[in-house]
Amino acid sequence: MVVAFEKIRRNYREILLIYSIIISLLSLVLRLGGLFIPKFKKWNKDRTQHLKIVKDLPPNFSHSRPVIWFHCASLGEFEQARSIIEKLYDQKKHFLFLTLFSPSGYEVRKNYQKADLVLYLPIDTRKNMALIVNKIMPILFVGVKYDFWWHLFECLNKHQIPKFFIAMKMDENHYVFNRFAKKYLEILGENASFFCQDQATSTLLLNKISNAKTIKTVGDPRVDSVVERKVNAETLAPLIQANIPPKKVIIYGSIYVECMDIITPFIQKYEHDYLHILVPHDVSKGNISDIAKKLSKPFIFLNEMNKGLTSNIIMVNEIGKLFDLYTLAEIVYIGGGFTKNLHNTLEPARFGVPIIIGPKHRGFEEVDAFLELGIAIEVKNAAEFTQAVLSQSLEKRADIKIKSGEYFTENDQASYKIFSEISGQLHLKKRL
Repeated sequence: MVVAFEKIRRNYREILLIYSIIISLLSLVLRLGGLFIPKFKKWNKDRTQHLKIVKDLPPNFSHSRPVIWFHCASLGEFEQARSIIEKLYDQKKHFLFLTLFSPSGYEVRKNYQKADLVLYLPIDTRKNMALIVNKIMPILFVGVKYDFWWHLFECLNKHQIPKFFIAMKMDENHYVFNRFAKKYLEILGENASFFCQDQATSTLLLNKISNAKTIKTVGDPRVDSVVERKVNAETLAPLIQANIPPKKVIIYGSIYVECMDIITPFIQKYEHDYLHILVPHDVSKGNISDIAKKLSKPFIFLNEMNKGLTSNIIMVNEIGKLFDLYTLAEIVYIGGGFTKNLHNTLEPARFGVPIIIGPKHRGFEEVDAFLELGIAIEVKNAAEFTQAVLSQSLEKRADIKIKSGEYFTENDQASYKIFSEISGQLHLKKRL
C-alpha cells in the first residue's frame, strides 16, 4: 500500500487520472440525482445548455473587449468578488464573464447586470474546460477562495493565462497540502497570484507554493462589497406599513430546521412583543414546511402582506431579501451555527446591530473579531438565546453600533488593493 501511494505521489498523470475518475463519479451522481430530485434535474439541464451557449458564441462575442473571467462557487464567494467586478464594470473596457458552481449562487445572480455573461461552470472534464477556455480565451482568470478545478487550471496554464485567487483563507488541513497532492500545488501556483484575508494564510502559501508570482495579505473584499451595497426600499415598504405601532424587529437570517429548537421557545413566549422575521436558508416549500412544524405558530409570508394580512411572525419565501431586511433589525440571529457552519455576519454587522450565533463558526476571522468586540454573542441552547436577546439594552446597542462602524473603517480597502493589482496585470498584458 505504501509503495502504491509513493508511486501516485511521484506520478503526475496518475494523480490527475484519479481526479478525473472522481469528477466522472460526481457527474454520474448528479445525473442519477436528476432522475429523482427536481433541483438536480434543472441543474443538469442548465449546465448542458450553458456549455452549448459557450460553444455557439460568435468569434467577436466580446466586441473586441478583452475578457476577464470571474469564478465563484456560490453566493457568498460572489459577494467577495462583487466590489471588484463592479469597479471593472465602471471602466467599460472589458467583457466580464462570471461563472458559478452552485444553484444557490447562480439562481440569485443569473441576471446580474454588471457582468456581460453569467453561466454555470461546467463539470470539470478536460473536454469541457478545453472548450470553454479556447472559446472565451480570457486575459485573466479570477477565482474566489478555494473552489479548485484542476482541469480548468491545466487549460489556463496551457495558454499562460494569469490566475488571480482572491479572499484566500486556508489552513494546513486542506487536501492540497497533503504530501500526495504536491503536483496540485504546482498546477495551482503556475502563473498565479494569491490575495489572502489574513497573514496566517499568506505564510502558509509562501511555505507551500514555490512557483507563485505573488502572495499578499490584503484582507477580505466582502467588507467593501457590504459597505458599498445599497438597500432596496421596495422590500421594506410592506413591513414598515404593517408594523404600526412599531415593535422591536428581530431578523432570523439564513436559518435551518436545526435552528428552530434554539429560537422557537423565544418566539412562542414573546410572539406579541417583537416583530419576528424568519428568513430560511432554503426557501423551498418542503423546507419552509419543516420549519413551520417546528414553529407551531401561524405566520404570513412577506410577499402576501400586500393583501392586508398582518401578523407578528413573518416568513420570507424569496431569495435575495435578507440584506435589505437588516436595516429594520434591532437584533439579528444568524443561522448555520448549529449545522455545518455559520452564515454571513458581515452584512448585519454593517447595520450596527447585535448578532447572535451558534457555536460552529470556525475559520471566520470577522466572527472572532465580532465576538471579541461584543458585537456577536455565542449561544449554545434556547435559554442562552433568550437571555442574549433580553440583555440587549439601548446602551449596549449604541456601543455595538460604534464598534461596528470602527471595524468597517479599519478593515475596508481590500477590494481596492486587489483591483489595483488587477489593473497592473492588465496594463502589463497590454504592453506585451
